[in-house]
Amino acid sequence: SLYNKITEEALNQIDHFIPQLMSNKFKRYPQNNKNSNFWRKRTKVDGIIDWRMDAIAIHNTVRALSEPYPGANFIHNQKSYILWKTEVIYNDYDNLEPGKILDSKDIIIKCGSNAIKLIKTEPELCSLKQGEYI
Repeated sequence: SLYNKITEEALNQIDHFIPQLMSNKFKRYPQNNKNSNFWRKRTKVDGIIDWRMDAIAIHNTVRALSEPYPGANFIHNQKSYILWKTEVIYNDYDNLEPGKILDSKDIIIKCGSNAIKLIKTEPELCSLKQGEYI
């Protein structure tokens, strides 16, 4: 959602910047490389889900790596899945191990604390059994 907001704001500013750039009246400031930094491109490795993490942390990871980025991901039954959308489910199942499937219909997975509902995966996740581990 943040990426979409930034894109929308950038499109709104084009009408302001283009005339200044074309008339050479736009103030330019050279970047001070001593105060700058670089970051590598995000990759699939950045989004590997560890079910021991808190459900909120997993949810935020999914949001941060959603399109246009490569998405959060996990492996189940030797098949890779991309996780695009989730919902935090607050519960008190602290005695259960992370990664346990609490609800196979709504696809709710126990996390380090609380649980997470998998709303959109690619490919679609099916044939899960309650009580199994993901």
